[in-house]
Amino acid sequence: MLPEMQAVHLLLFLLLPAVVTAGDELPRRSVHGALVFQHTEGLDALAADLAGAVQDTVRDMSVELGEAARGPVRVLLATERAALERAAPVPIRMPAWAAGMALPRQGVVLLFVGGGRPLDEVRKTFLHEYAHVGLHRAAPGARLPRWFQEGYAMYRAGEWNFQRSATLGRGVLSGRLYSLEALTERFPGEGDDVELAYAQSIDFVGFLLSRHGAPAFADALSRLARGEAFLSALEEAYDKPLAVLEDEWRADLKSRFTWFSVLATTSVVWIAASLIFVLAYLRRRRARRRAMEAMEDDPGWIEPPPDGPPGPPPLLH
Repeated sequence: MLPEMQAVHLLLFLLLPAVVTAGDELPRRSVHGALVFQHTEGLDALAADLAGAVQDTVRDMSVELGEAARGPVRVLLATERAALERAAPVPIRMPAWAAGMALPRQGVVLLFVGGGRPLDEVRKTFLHEYAHVGLHRAAPGARLPRWFQEGYAMYRAGEWNFQRSATLGRGVLSGRLYSLEALTERFPGEGDDVELAYAQSIDFVGFLLSRHGAPAFADALSRLARGEAFLSALEEAYDKPLAVLEDEWRADLKSRFTWFSVLATTSVVWIAASLIFVLAYLRRRRARRRAMEAMEDDPGWIEPPPDGPPGPPPLLH
């Protein structure tokens, strides 16, 4: 898109009717490139810091997602979830456990920044939600596998950590990795199973991008935008079927996690690692219990009716 066209696009976005703006709920507004922030008083500095912290990753994503994904994104910031709900352009509910929400159809990201959340956490949440908006724009109407959507969002948010690495390592050594086909519609619902599903998804998408680069990824999305089915689009873009790509990734996993099996033969290290895993499991179980309690008190949100190209409903994280 030419700079002049981008400027016109941004100007039209800023002049949208009041019916789709945040109105008096979020009175402050600031523009940082293609990011249009609306927020409550006192969050000007956070908006500026966040825009600076994500600019490099957003630029990389524009290459991976292609021309169609570029354009203004409205970012709503507030220290209270109720303010975000009232300011959203469509009826939504944010459960008490949610740190962010993407409205892909509307090109909007909502961020809860209360409770003294550090900038790095807010940055990760924003990039995760921004990735969902970008994927929808790049391939509107396409049926994207769950592993593809969540894997890319986590990859671009930098959500890889030691715990996910250990979870994936155990999956490799035990031979109990999920097939990508099993992660197409949904992830397992609880415990280590869902952790493994997330770890596999982020690692496989990272494998695609590191091994084959952004052009193939963008080509697959452009084919999806033209109406090709997911498996066909991926095969044409990468010049091999998904099954072959998955086999290559699994072989790569085995070579990368050889160190894990070596450590596992050392009893002291194994005991220490086991303690780490137990503590991590207990923390996850407590967090999951709190989230479920919050969800029981706050049962969900109203999915807005379609108001444009088909696409995903609101996505909570």
